[in-house]
Amino acid sequence: MVPRYHNRPGGKEVAGFQLTGEIKRSDFSFGPKFTSPMLSDEVQIKANGEFAKS
Repeated sequence: MVPRYHNRPGGKEVAGFQLTGEIKRSDFSFGPKFTSPMLSDEVQIKANGEFAKS
């Protein structure tokens, strides 16, 4: 996770982050009926967030 802080136009203070990761479906028994050629066991997760001070 990479926190970032900056000021937006208008002087609002903003904090943002990026989150990346990878999980295995088999660790959570999710979609066991789907074989690997149909659906990969590894799932990539990417998320962005931003919080603004009002």
